[in-house]
Amino acid sequence: MSGNRSPQRGAITRMDNRTRGVPRRIPNPYEIPPEDIPPDKAYVWVRYNLMGQEDNTNYANWEKGGWRPVPPERHPYIMGSNYTKDVIIVGGLILMENDRDVAEDWKNIYIEDASRMMNDQLEKARMDNYQVRYKKDERGQQIPDDEINF
Repeated sequence: MSGNRSPQRGAITRMDNRTRGVPRRIPNPYEIPPEDIPPDKAYVWVRYNLMGQEDNTNYANWEKGGWRPVPPERHPYIMGSNYTKDVIIVGGLILMENDRDVAEDWKNIYIEDASRMMNDQLEKARMDNYQVRYKKDERGQQIPDDEINF
């Protein structure tokens, strides 16, 4: 009877693993090997369309900052040999380039903006916490935080 039993779950997994071979890494379509980027340039993927609608405002803002589309012939492996457009667009994002020093300035601006936004949120959280900890009683008198029960 033991010869007629179906294989156990673990056996199926081992058998499947043998037939599948070595797990493979799914290629990242947005990954550009650093050695393929010109040394004086920096690349960024920019939203070009969202849910099938072109986002011309976002694209125009990047162009105003000096960013230009990367020519597809520089990286033919991204889109393949039959690609006919003059820009590289993958999943609604367009690959753009700028001078490395300009890109570094942009990066610093974004870091400063993000830091400022985080600090604003932390300050708001502190104020919210202050308002929670210093409640008023029914007469409008402030209750010291050692008397507040949470």
